[in-house]
Amino acid sequence: MARLPWFRVFLSVLVCSILCINALFVFENGRLRKRLSAMTDHVEINPGDIFPSFNGVDLTGRLKQVEFGQQDKRFLMILVSAGCPACLANVENWVDLVQGLDPDEWEVMWLSRDPWEKTREFALERGFTGHVLSEFSTREYRQVGLRLVPRTIIVSPNGVVENIWVGRLEEEQWSDVSNHLFPEFDIALQ
Repeated sequence: MARLPWFRVFLSVLVCSILCINALFVFENGRLRKRLSAMTDHVEINPGDIFPSFNGVDLTGRLKQVEFGQQDKRFLMILVSAGCPACLANVENWVDLVQGLDPDEWEVMWLSRDPWEKTREFALERGFTGHVLSEFSTREYRQVGLRLVPRTIIVSPNGVVENIWVGRLEEEQWSDVSNHLFPEFDIALQ
């Protein structure tokens, strides 16, 4: 009978220890969720916002820095992912648009959220021209809005977002994009 009080003390200490450890896990889990949320929440980009400068890895594997205000060209930013069905639906029209742009007036940036190898394969397979960048830091991934693809964004030479189209574009949106890129023509894409 003398062993019973020690067993109760041991069991009480064990239960208290488990409860304390669980409380620590709950606290740490909350802290980690908060940090992860801060890193992965998307940034909403709207017309009139300043598009942030950023770095990405190009198709040759070199780091390319993109800063605005360095030239007089406007930018066409295409945010894409190889595994995104809406992106795949837009690719053909994007490629057609890009081929029609005057390189003296426009800088084309394909920003991929995929790893470099997958981005390179996708870009070469689909015939992307212009700069194709991937492998962004977590901060830049968030700042340029890569969590939500596809996006078609027109940015002024000084970095001001002029217009943005989100998602799979239908004929009316393609016509709107075309009118912004080629105001002198009325081009309708399929």
